[in-house]
Amino acid sequence: MTPSPPQDLLKYLPDHRVLVCMQCRYAIQPNAVARHLKEIHHIHRGDRRPFVEYAGQFDLADPAKVVYPDLTQFPVPVLPVENGVACRFAGCGHLCVTVKRMKQHWMTVHRMSARDGIDWRNVQVQTFFRGNALKYFTGERSEEVQPEKGCSRRDFAPVTLNFSPASPDGPLAEIEQRLIEKYHLDSLDSELLRHYLRHTSQTIDPRPETQTAFQTAVPKIAYNFHFLLQGMLSCAAMHLAQITPSRGAFSYRATAAKHHDAALPTFRHAMLTISSHNCNAVMAFSFFMMIYTLSRADDADSLLLIRESTTTTTIAAWMEVLRTRCNLLDSCWENIICGPIGPLASLWRHNDQKTVVSPTDPLLCKLLSIRNCSASFHPWNESDTKLYNNAAVELTRAISLASRMGHTLTIWDALGTWPLNLADGFFDLLLAMHPGALILLAQYGTLLASVQTLWFFNGHAGKLLDRVRSLVDPRWEKFLQADYMHS
Repeated sequence: MTPSPPQDLLKYLPDHRVLVCMQCRYAIQPNAVARHLKEIHHIHRGDRRPFVEYAGQFDLADPAKVVYPDLTQFPVPVLPVENGVACRFAGCGHLCVTVKRMKQHWMTVHRMSARDGIDWRNVQVQTFFRGNALKYFTGERSEEVQPEKGCSRRDFAPVTLNFSPASPDGPLAEIEQRLIEKYHLDSLDSELLRHYLRHTSQTIDPRPETQTAFQTAVPKIAYNFHFLLQGMLSCAAMHLAQITPSRGAFSYRATAAKHHDAALPTFRHAMLTISSHNCNAVMAFSFFMMIYTLSRADDADSLLLIRESTTTTTIAAWMEVLRTRCNLLDSCWENIICGPIGPLASLWRHNDQKTVVSPTDPLLCKLLSIRNCSASFHPWNESDTKLYNNAAVELTRAISLASRMGHTLTIWDALGTWPLNLADGFFDLLLAMHPGALILLAQYGTLLASVQTLWFFNGHAGKLLDRVRSLVDPRWEKFLQADYMHS
């Protein structure tokens, strides 16, 4: 079916600097026009171009800078009008569409129970945006009530996050309510937040101190960094997609992608302006980005530390996250270690525990002997040989560390050893499908296989080994046999 003309689907409101989808009846965020056309209206790439070009001619405001209508401009003609409720606390005027949300608002912000028929009133409301940018407005003047006699205004002023230490449900419920209220989360995102706090946060790493950091410290930081909350919600959605495949896994994965993509622009800006103020948020989001990219690795190529597409071959997204983010955070590492998510810092710094590798180490000798087998049919040049030798030493060191750690080894320990210590040139060997580089990668896969029980990595090591076997010349097959790999 041929799409309708752009002006029939998209309507620009110059007074407010928003572009409204006339079918969905809400405004599209400036950086989401193409994605909206693709994911909501299923318009093919070639057919989307006129719509994107049409949208590009307008001065669109970010949600935070939209010009909201005054009382005389309400209702905005192209937007639906909903029945809502308005807070009557003096100086507040908060709007939502359910009494339940209003009661949560009073408990969270004003620190008291709302009185039915007194502390809120029914109003008509509209919103330009949905999802994470939802913000209601009305055309009715505010009506205020003062706190009950004997209570000062200061007693009920909005509060900052100052949670008690982690304990079962109480503090978690408080964290949940405050984040829901601040970011106006809808029912689905509230469900994801609840799942993250009570379940997903406990599955990222088995150590109690890191579980506590993910469960309580990270959400507190998210109160001031929206992109971090979006990372939490994306992680929770992928977790639900993994553990409840019969309950709409595709829908959860789509929701995870939505939050992940929405967080990236702000996250990238934070990386460019890294400081003691935002370093903890950047660090925490990097974990969620890793989990997201690993958990959606359905194709084996993304497990090869590289990623192939129709036009190019690059380092895999999860590997780029691991290597780049660590380097960017170096300038603030002391702040992170001494801060609220200090336990998370240790998950990426086991590679600092250098050990001397003996030239006679049996594994290293076996790995170095492989290069001698290539002389007759695949000679290696001096540069490739040097890169291979250094990578073999680092892999021997990583496997030695894993052996010493035994059952305490986790996926973060494994990811934080060999890949972080590889030279950039080694990735060029992988991009070229160099047999030596692939064999080392397969050997590394045997290390990953021992720690792949976490939901976001389960089964990946086996896929990695199978993919390497499909890529190497049959003459290298003996170096990938199980008895060789584990001898």
